Amino acid sequence: MLAAESVAGLENINIMRGWSRLKEAINRQPGMRPVTVESWNRCRKMGVDPLKLKPMFLPKERLKPVLKDKDYLIKIARPYLDFLSLNLTGIPHVVMLLNGDGWVMDIQGTIAEYGGEELGLCVGACWGERYMGNTGGGTAISTGRPVFIYGKEHFLEMFKPLSCLGVPIFKENKLIGAISISVPNEYAHPGRLIMATSCAEAIEKEISKKTGEDNRDTKSTGGMIVTSELMATVIHDLKNPLASIRGLGQLGILASTTEKERSYFERIIKQADKLNNSVVDLLSIFKPEKPTMAKPDDIIEGIIEEMGPNCDINNIELILETKNNSKVNLYTKVFRRAIENLIKNAIQVLRGGGKIKINISDGEEQVLISIKDNGPGIPTQIKGTLFEPFVCHGRDGTGLGLFMVQHAITDVHGGRIWFKSQAGKGTTFYVSLPKL
Repeated sequence: MLAAESVAGLENINIMRGWSRLKEAINRQPGMRPVTVESWNRCRKMGVDPLKLKPMFLPKERLKPVLKDKDYLIKIARPYLDFLSLNLTGIPHVVMLLNGDGWVMDIQGTIAEYGGEELGLCVGACWGERYMGNTGGGTAISTGRPVFIYGKEHFLEMFKPLSCLGVPIFKENKLIGAISISVPNEYAHPGRLIMATSCAEAIEKEISKKTGEDNRDTKSTGGMIVTSELMATVIHDLKNPLASIRGLGQLGILASTTEKERSYFERIIKQADKLNNSVVDLLSIFKPEKPTMAKPDDIIEGIIEEMGPNCDINNIELILETKNNSKVNLYTKVFRRAIENLIKNAIQVLRGGGKIKINISDGEEQVLISIKDNGPGIPTQIKGTLFEPFVCHGRDGTGLGLFMVQHAITDVHGGRIWFKSQAGKGTTFYVSLPKL
C-alpha cells in the first residue's frame, strides 16, 4: 500500500513540475500540444480571422425559445456557476454556461472589465469556435472533452493574455452544454479544472435525477435540499485533490534545483491554500452541522485566543467586553467562520497597529455583537455594495467575503448584520442573533 502511494506521489510530483514547465514551453512554442494544433486547424477551415473578433448574437425572438429549451440546465447549473465565480473573488474572471451549440445561457464574473456585451460577454452571444476561435467552452463543445488553453495557445490574438478552461456537460451521453472559465494568465491554476470538472459531474447527476420530471419548481424546498447536498459533495470532494496539490507542491520545493522552480511551487501552494480556504468556507455553508444552544461569547473567546499572537505581532490590541448571559441557537462552525472573517478583515486594515474592540450585549429578544476597529474606514464608493458578491478589498482573504458572512448570519441563523463607518476613524460591524 505504502509503495503504491509512493509511486503515485512521484507521478504527481512530475505532473506538478510539468505544470510550471508547460507554461514556459507554451510561451516558447504555442503550437506544441496536439489539442491546440487541431483547434487552430478547425478555426482556419471555418475562416476565423485571428486578428479580428466577430461576435455573433442571437436575435431576441430566437433567443427566447433557446433559453426556454435549456431552462432546466440553467436553473440546475446556476448555483455551481455562483460557486465557481465566488472562488475567483478578487480576480478578474468570467464564468459562463453554454448550450451544446456554444450560445451563452448564463454568465457570471467581472464582465465589464473584459468589455461586456460589445465583446460577446452576454446571454445570447455565441462562443463556439466558429466565431471566437479556440476558447475553453467552445473547444470543450467541439471536442467533447475538458480542455485548458493557456495564453498564446489561443487562435485569436486578443485572447492571448487570458487562460481559459472548459468542461462539457452531458445528458444521457448527449452533449448539452459546457462550463467555461477565463482568467488572466497570471492567475491560471490547475486546481480550477478539477473544480470545474467536479461541478459539471454534479450537474450531470442532478439532471439525471430529474429526468422525466417537469422541473417547474426547482426553487422548492426539496430542490434546494438536493442542490445543497450536491454542492456539499462537490466541495468536500475538492479537499483531497487540493491537499494533494499542496503536499506535492511542498515536495516540489524540496526537489527543486533552481530558484525559479521553487518560486513556481511556492505560488502553487499559495493558490492551493486560497482555494482550500474557500472550500472550507463553502462547505460550512452548504453542509452545516446541526444547531446547538450555545453562548456566542464562548466561541468568540476561542477565536480571540487563536488570533491573539497574530495581533501581538502586528501591534494590535484585541479586546472583548461581554454583558451577555444568554444562549442562542447556533450553527457553531458557520458562526465561527463568519466572526473570524469579520475580525480578520479588521486586522488586515490595521497594518500599522491599532485597536479592535468586540462587545457582546444581552437584549430582550436578541444578542447583539459589535466588532469595532480604529482603521481607515470603508471607502464611500463601495458602502452600498459591501455585502454583494465580488466586492473585494484585497486578494489575500479567505474567500468567504462579506457576502458569505451575511449569508451565514442572515440566511443560516435568521439574524441581521450591518455596519457604520467613518473615514479616518474606523468601522463597526453589528451582528444581531435572535433568541428562541
